[in-house]
Amino acid sequence: MGKPSKLSDEEWEALFDRDARGERRSDLAREHGVSVSTLCWQAKKRGRMKGQAPDAVDHRRRPAEGWPADHVFPQSRSGMTPARWRELLARRNAGETSAVLEAEYGVTTGAIAWAAKRYGLRKMDTPGAVYQPRGPAAGAYNYGRGEPALTIEIDWSDPVGTVRELHADVLKRLSDGDEPEAARLWRWSQRTRVMAGVGAADLRALWKKHATSPGGYRPSG
Repeated sequence: MGKPSKLSDEEWEALFDRDARGERRSDLAREHGVSVSTLCWQAKKRGRMKGQAPDAVDHRRRPAEGWPADHVFPQSRSGMTPARWRELLARRNAGETSAVLEAEYGVTTGAIAWAAKRYGLRKMDTPGAVYQPRGPAAGAYNYGRGEPALTIEIDWSDPVGTVRELHADVLKRLSDGDEPEAARLWRWSQRTRVMAGVGAADLRALWKKHATSPGGYRPSG
């Protein structure tokens, strides 16, 4: 036999009448000295679950007309409301970076993406939205579509050797002080590595062999 309830049947029924009118279960549980889990168990036991009462007010379900502008989402640690989400997304579409908005509003990149889709305020849905440039600044190390292509022959009998030769050339350019060209060759060596199917394990073995050879170079980290 289980532990007797703190409340009588009449008290439970009165509590669930208030629950059905929209009072918060957490407030009711605190007032009557029981836990929310006990309250929910009693609701199931007595057939007073909110899903079983069509007229009951359920704060967990979004109303057909949408949440009020000042509704605080309980899962939001920073107290986000629909109004705050729209304000954030309007600033983002105006050009402010996600990093700044995340720090100010206490939200994550994933939450911003979800809210933008939920409210129909993605940049792709907003005419005139300002997009932030991606990647290095234009002209940095001749980066971008205007970068001249290199013709690299891959030795398919020894693709790791091809990458090793490219890395050796990068190191030589660095030792000569030609950092822009070294950066350019490094980018092309990475593309070549992917095309040749040289994996991370091959690279680790390559660097280990190169680092332990006389006069070899050991990368930082």
